[in-house]
Amino acid sequence: MNGAQDVDFTSIVLSGPGGSFAYSMLLGDPIEVWALPPTGAFITAGLYTVTMTGINSADGGSYGGNIAVTPIPEPESYAMLLAGLGVVGFLARRRKPTN
Repeated sequence: MNGAQDVDFTSIVLSGPGGSFAYSMLLGDPIEVWALPPTGAFITAGLYTVTMTGINSADGGSYGGNIAVTPIPEPESYAMLLAGLGVVGFLARRRKPTN
């Protein structure tokens, strides 16, 4: 424990329609940093619950923080991007030069 008012987390789990995902601690006290390890599995859309388990100091403590979510483009987005670039390239190639 670090200080008189401290909450030390022992586990963080994200549960929902895509399954349960356990976070790993990257940094400990004084500022704990947790992240989902790369698993190769995708978290599907839906409602999720974050369960945080920890130890609270005898003097009481509090938790303040945020959850960051980084969206990953779906394959369809990349396909549309490539198709659009192909059309632009085709139109640029067909254009006759002006003299």
